[in-house]
Amino acid sequence: MGRSTEKVKLMRSILGYGESKLANILHMRQCARLRKEVQFFSIHPGLVATGIGEDVRDRIGRSGPFLNFLTYRALRWIFRTPFEGAQTSIYCAASPKCENPKLSGNYFTNCAVSQIKIPNKSEEDLLELQETLWSLSEEYTSSTLPCINNKKQ
Repeated sequence: MGRSTEKVKLMRSILGYGESKLANILHMRQCARLRKEVQFFSIHPGLVATGIGEDVRDRIGRSGPFLNFLTYRALRWIFRTPFEGAQTSIYCAASPKCENPKLSGNYFTNCAVSQIKIPNKSEEDLLELQETLWSLSEEYTSSTLPCINNKKQ
């Protein structure tokens, strides 16, 4: 396998992760718009030493062992423990501050609201993107969110 193929595999993996993270954030934002009686949060735990991704060497070819060593051995000190990584999730689930309906749909890092940044995209662009993603998700899964109009069934 050539170097350019390895680079393409690595870039696809990185882009795929970023796109899936954005999709999760947009889904939570849309859930918050549709279900006001429930709090929805997107959470970034930071770099957590869980072992997830240690198989990268097998997925990206010759560069894999070096990247695996760099990420999981040499830079281990920048990773959080699982306990530390869980703190933002615990905060959103248990903090009285997160009961504020205005916080629903937000993205949290380090136990605080954080803004997502997409170059050349306005808040209106993100709203359109989340509505489109939601519609496509309903179409592809043949499902809808129950009580869509906040009415109890």
